[in-house]
Amino acid sequence: MESFNKNANTLLISAGASIGLVGYGLYIFLLSFEEIFLNFETQFPLWLAWVLPTFRFWPFLAIVYLVLFAISFTTTFKESLSFNKLSVRLSVVGFALSLLLVVFAVLTVYWPLVENA
Repeated sequence: MESFNKNANTLLISAGASIGLVGYGLYIFLLSFEEIFLNFETQFPLWLAWVLPTFRFWPFLAIVYLVLFAISFTTTFKESLSFNKLSVRLSVVGFALSLLLVVFAVLTVYWPLVENA
């Protein structure tokens, strides 16, 4: 049980760091392209339209994981098998989310070029 708890803690902090680094990096990246997007006056498809209005909040997703990481050290949750299983599942979701954020950011950057070509 102790080993599983340590692994769950490690996964939570790793997922939080992954989302935080990716979110902050993409925040800087998309911030520099935002004015260019506005000049293109391109209508993004529905599956990409959410990227520009929400990219400023992506680094804050890491805070959720860091709070869960901090909570995982309390005695109530440290011994809870269900919380540890949830932590592992959320960590996998966090890693997948960080990859998806990169994919959607890259697609958003190149969409106006593909549409106007």
